Amino acid sequence: MRPDIYLVGLGMRGAWQVTREVEDALRRCRRVFAGVPVPSMVRFLRKRARTVVDLQHLYAVGAARSSTYEAMAEAVIAGARATPPVAYVTYGHPLVGTTPSQIILERGPRLGLKVAALPGISSI
Repeated sequence: MRPDIYLVGLGMRGAWQVTREVEDALRRCRRVFAGVPVPSMVRFLRKRARTVVDLQHLYAVGAARSSTYEAMAEAVIAGARATPPVAYVTYGHPLVGTTPSQIILERGPRLGLKVAALPGISSI
């Protein structure tokens, strides 16, 4: 199965914990949506992906986090519907404590999108 959306975990120590499987997926993606608030990780992604979309601008002062997470998930889903495959990248494991990933995992398949999670090392 070739996913339309990869949910990618970068581990807790950045580039030291990125798997070869993750690097391969990043190279295949047309766009990588970065949900990581670490500039060095965004630079790391830009060396491996065609196009990186930094989602940090969606955090607004005074806005509810739930609205921000919805906007992040919707950006990724829209990207996958337009030009798959894409990736949503977060630190840690993409399914541990990451609300945008959970939204994508729930909504993507209902829209006919194939979603796959690639492991990362969580803080747990």
